[in-house]
Amino acid sequence: MMENAKLFDEKLILSRIADGDHLAFRQFFDLYKEKLFTFIYGLTHSKVNTEEILQDVFLKFWEARSTLHKIDNPRAYIFRMARNRTLDLLTKIGRDQKLMKQLWANISISEEFTEQILQARESQNLIRQAMDELSDKQKKIVELSLQKLQLIVLLLEPMEAFR
Repeated sequence: MMENAKLFDEKLILSRIADGDHLAFRQFFDLYKEKLFTFIYGLTHSKVNTEEILQDVFLKFWEARSTLHKIDNPRAYIFRMARNRTLDLLTKIGRDQKLMKQLWANISISEEFTEQILQARESQNLIRQAMDELSDKQKKIVELSLQKLQLIVLLLEPMEAFR
């Protein structure tokens, strides 16, 4: 039921965009920009390429606004646009040796950073297991240290998307 209401709201937004409503377009952009960024970045491993694709997708979406009334599922439509534009870029990169080297370098950096985050999480789990064997006073000391570690992990995770 909730999904139908959301779909109805999105179709209403599309109808307003089709009429040239800039605020509705901004609302749709805000609704999907982060989701699309994550999706595209997962394919490109490049912040620059992801931002370029995202900009192209929303520009083409706006330019095609007169046809938006034909769309039944706005989410599927915008993600399909993003996927197609990403595949176009990856095909272009595959043809260009220099761009291919850059893409592989970005993937390597991303994998190293992800490994660091996974190691930090594993350390947290080991610390929690060891804490079960400590006195209350010792637990309090460790908990304060653990809070600092959690803060570091939380600060690093969003940075992973931009590598």
